[in-house]
Amino acid sequence: PIAWGEHRWNDKSCPYEECAKGWLWVRTQNLTNRSDSSFISNIDYASTILDYAGLSSPYALNGTIIKPLLENPSTPWRTQLLLESITYPGVTGYYAVRDQNYLYVEYETGERELYDMTVDPYQMENQYNNPLYASVIATLQANLNQLKIQ
Repeated sequence: PIAWGEHRWNDKSCPYEECAKGWLWVRTQNLTNRSDSSFISNIDYASTILDYAGLSSPYALNGTIIKPLLENPSTPWRTQLLLESITYPGVTGYYAVRDQNYLYVEYETGERELYDMTVDPYQMENQYNNPLYASVIATLQANLNQLKIQ
């Protein structure tokens, strides 16, 4: 998969919405058509498919079964998501956390980014050095560190 040059990225390993966001289509019995913006990750797929098949994994899986969310959109669900990419030729690795309002990124180079998605949905204005966001950054850094060890 590739990106189309958004944020000067040409592959899908960036932390921005164009790379991190995707479609998940699920078709099964007893589901009505709807769209949902809940945070679902590719790590959830194996757990969910195994659950629908009535099977279990011999390995520990980090994913969450999304079946309850599919059946009931008011099911409590994760409020943030860990995004990560390893370093490989031409790509700098990063860890990021995304919640309903913010995207916070820590690159392996030491660079940091913070985007307020409520006022900047296209992630054009890095607010990391803006003192008005100091408490938000501290919270997101702690959240990111917690997500990285899970």
